[in-house]
Amino acid sequence: MEQSGSGYRLTRNSKPFFIKGGAGLQHFDKLKAAGGNSIRIWTTEYADEVLNAAHQQGLVVMLGLWIKPAREGIDYYDPEALQTQQASIREQILRYRNHPALLMWNVGNEYDIEAPSPKVFQAVNAIAKMIHELDPNHPVTTTILANPNSVDHFINLCSDVDILSINVFAGLDYFPRLLDKHGLTKPYIVTEFGAKGHWEAPYTAWKAPLEQTSTAKAGFILPRYRASIATDTAHCLGGYVFFWGTKYEQTTTWFSLFGAKGEKTATVDLMQYLWTGKYPRNRAPEIGRLRFAGGYGTNNLQPQAGSLQDASVTASDIEGDSLHVVWQVFPDNNLLGRNKKKDIAPEEIPNSIIAAHGLHAMVRVPKKPGPYRLFVTIYDGKGSIATANAPFYSRIKSTD
Repeated sequence: MEQSGSGYRLTRNSKPFFIKGGAGLQHFDKLKAAGGNSIRIWTTEYADEVLNAAHQQGLVVMLGLWIKPAREGIDYYDPEALQTQQASIREQILRYRNHPALLMWNVGNEYDIEAPSPKVFQAVNAIAKMIHELDPNHPVTTTILANPNSVDHFINLCSDVDILSINVFAGLDYFPRLLDKHGLTKPYIVTEFGAKGHWEAPYTAWKAPLEQTSTAKAGFILPRYRASIATDTAHCLGGYVFFWGTKYEQTTTWFSLFGAKGEKTATVDLMQYLWTGKYPRNRAPEIGRLRFAGGYGTNNLQPQAGSLQDASVTASDIEGDSLHVVWQVFPDNNLLGRNKKKDIAPEEIPNSIIAAHGLHAMVRVPKKPGPYRLFVTIYDGKGSIATANAPFYSRIKSTD
C-alpha cells in the first residue's frame, strides 16, 4: 500500500491495484470474465482450495482470519483466551503468508454487531502487530459495520491495522461522509455491499421482510456504488460485492448473485459494467413486481388456507430471448426476531402450483396456516435468470 498525495492506493507487482471483488466461494471464472480481480473469504477453513483456485484464474484473495465475537463465548478480558486465539492465528499466518494469490489479511468480520467492548479492538490491534512481524509483505485490515462507535474504536485503538474495512448495504452511498466526519485518515475497503439487507427492508405484519426483485437489486446498487466506491478513489481501495455465488440467507435468492446451476443475475451484469465499462453481450432478463392473491407483498397478503389464487409477473429480455418461467412455494420460517433455522433452506411445498402458463400461475395456498413465500424464476436459456418473491400468510377463515 502506498500513500499518494492526499490519498492512498494499493499496489501489486509495483502496479496500482483497485479491488474489483466478489465476496464468496464460487464461480471464480465468471468473476474473472466480468472484469473482477479479487475474492474475499472470511476464514482459512477452506483457504487452500480457494487460494489455489483463485490463483489459477489470475485472482487474488483477501484472506479472512476469524476471531470469535463475544456471543460465541470468548471473554476478551481473559488473557489466556486471547493468547489461545492469537496462537491459532499465528499458525494460519505462517501457513499462507507466501501463497502467490494472497492480497491481504482480514482480521475478523462484524465482531462489533453487538456493541463489543473496546477490548475486542485492542485484541484486533495486537493480532495486526503480530502479523506485521511475521509477514511484512501484506497489509492488514479488519471488517466492522458502518457504526459510528465502531469507527471511533478503530481510529483510537487500531493503530497497527493498515486499512479499515466496512460491510454496508443500504448506506453505501453516504457512509464515506460518516468516515470523514469521524476523522478517519486511513484508507478503507468495502468488504460487503449489495442488495438492501433483510434487516433494512420493510416487512409485513408478521415480520416477513420484503425482498427486492433481481432487477431492482441492480438498480439499487448502481447509484450507491457510483456515489462511494467509484468516486472516493483517494481513500477507497475498492470493494467486494456480496454474495458471489449462491447462499441461503433469509431466502435462497436474497444475496445470491447466481442461480443453483450458475445462472447469473442482473447484478453480475451490472458489476461487469462498473468494472469494465461494458455490459455482457447477453444480459439477464428484467422482472417486475410479483402480483399474488389480488395484491403485492407490501399489501400484507393473507389468503384463505387451501384457496386457489392467481399469480402474475411482468418480464422482458433485452435480446428477445425466449423466457422459461418456474413458480414455487416455500415455507417462510426465517422471520425477523425468530430465526431458529436461519441457515437452513426450507423444502418446496409440493403440489402448490396448480397450473402455470408462463408469466401467470394458479396457486393453491397451503392448508397449514402460517408464513410462506411464492417465488418466480425467469430463465433466458442463455445462462441468466431473474427472480422475485412475495411473502404471504395462509390463514384459516374466522368463524365469527
